[in-house]
Amino acid sequence: MNGIILSNEIEYVNNIRSKCLSIGLQLEKVNSLSDMIVKIFTLKKGFILLDARYPSQILSLLYNYLIKTNILDFKLIILEDFEVVKHFDDYGENCFRCTASNVVDLIKSIQNSDKNISLNGVSDKFLIEKISFELDKLGLSDSMKGYDYLVECLLFEIRNRGRKLNLYNEIYLGVASIFNVDISNVEKCVRVAINKIKKDKTKYYTQIFGDVKLTSKIFIERFSKHIINIIKSS
Repeated sequence: MNGIILSNEIEYVNNIRSKCLSIGLQLEKVNSLSDMIVKIFTLKKGFILLDARYPSQILSLLYNYLIKTNILDFKLIILEDFEVVKHFDDYGENCFRCTASNVVDLIKSIQNSDKNISLNGVSDKFLIEKISFELDKLGLSDSMKGYDYLVECLLFEIRNRGRKLNLYNEIYLGVASIFNVDISNVEKCVRVAINKIKKDKTKYYTQIFGDVKLTSKIFIERFSKHIINIIKSS
């Protein structure tokens, strides 16, 4: 579990980093917005902790272009020990605020919330129908050989949300055992199906993924999260 913290208060930052380390969150201090942007695109997921004294334009930039779009999987936490964020209601999901004294409790709460998205009573049949419907909106035909494999990959990722899964040795292996095929066959067919989605690049695709450089792993992680968000909001 990784994160980034941007603040000029060295002792303050070290205090928060020590607190977060106790729950397994390794926070890397960055010294500027540009350094933070580079680190964000390196990590691709985690927590961003930002001193509230930075200009509101920076908060808006981070939230609107990196958090709200779900292009990257980050939670933004605005630290209000020195200044309260004005117009905080302008920010929505995946954006939080707290002080150093309760940052650990907030992060633990966020993690538990992500892991405990209520799918109790939601059948695999329902999830498969939802996944298929969303794949159809991306223009992927169910006649493609990799279609069923990809559906099962997404179902596996959704059912194991909260775990960091190995794409090849866990997801592909699990799907290969279901269809009784070689794991390399699953990998190839899923890759071909995702490449077809990337090539067609529908308007719906752009809404979900933007211009992110899409790999099979990123697609499965992001599209699974997209499905879960749809279920949460329904």
